[in-house]
Amino acid sequence: MGCQQSTTSAVDCSFQFTNVVDEDYYLLKRDTPLEGLRSPFVSVSHDGVSLQYEGYLFYSMPPLKDEFILLKAGESVTATAQINNIFTFSSDGMYNIRYNKPLKVLLKDKMELQSDSENIEEVDLMKVEVSESVDIQLENTDLLSRPVKEEVKEGDEVYSQACNNIFQFVGGNSNARDDTRLVHDMLCDGLLRARNNVRRSPLYRRWFGDFNRRRANVVRSILQKSHDKIAYNRLTYDFTGDECTGSNFAYTCFHSNVVFLCDLYIGHSAFCGSAMYNKERTLAHEWTHAGGNTWDHIYGSAESQQLATDEPDKAVDNADNYSFFYCRR
Repeated sequence: MGCQQSTTSAVDCSFQFTNVVDEDYYLLKRDTPLEGLRSPFVSVSHDGVSLQYEGYLFYSMPPLKDEFILLKAGESVTATAQINNIFTFSSDGMYNIRYNKPLKVLLKDKMELQSDSENIEEVDLMKVEVSESVDIQLENTDLLSRPVKEEVKEGDEVYSQACNNIFQFVGGNSNARDDTRLVHDMLCDGLLRARNNVRRSPLYRRWFGDFNRRRANVVRSILQKSHDKIAYNRLTYDFTGDECTGSNFAYTCFHSNVVFLCDLYIGHSAFCGSAMYNKERTLAHEWTHAGGNTWDHIYGSAESQQLATDEPDKAVDNADNYSFFYCRR
């Protein structure tokens, strides 16, 4: 890993991933620079203060085979990324850039047992922790290009009786819009009910681990902020986002008033119930990002419950834990 201010307008980082074991394996491109600037695979700090990640947060199905790259024993693959497109470098000085996502791999013989259409679950992947960082002196940071988001488009306004406010749709067929309108109304009351349900209980323990007052207050605060985002802002549900792939349900970013909804979202049922994936849980997940600044440490029911058991401080910062708690699964 290396970073440099290659021009006055860019901070370029290069990454090399090498298979140092004697077995061939497949490396998941998701959450790495191998898929482009689609995740916070690095963290950046300046004078000990962390910079806000300004890229998108994607809610996705478990990956398919085509999201992996084969690395034979001894082989390497490289990628570059201009990280000034996901972080704002606002002052000159020394910055620390740290790789902060584990790599996820699957041995070749196990991958060969997977069909092309079969999702590969998190529990089947081996995690490889990475501890690399670089320090870089930046100058003339006022000349660096800044993160750019998709334009907020004008759409069709809808009045929400439950929220007593107006939001808008961009694109989307009538069925997808109808489901989303109903779910939006459900969230206004549902997020407050979830907040009021934060107490010492089997449900809390399942999704957030051992109960203590500090973590419980974090959960209450995030659910309140997520509700307030929906109730007190003019929001947009955009079905025409440019960044959707076949594995994405939706995406947004911190502090945003827009959630982009993908084809995979449209195909699922509307409300929380027996189905793992549904529109209501997806939007609960997304608005905890945009309203409560939650992260995607892990996805999935079993994985989120394990996170609550092993690392409850991360569980109260993980969007999927909130969405499952909200749906009372």
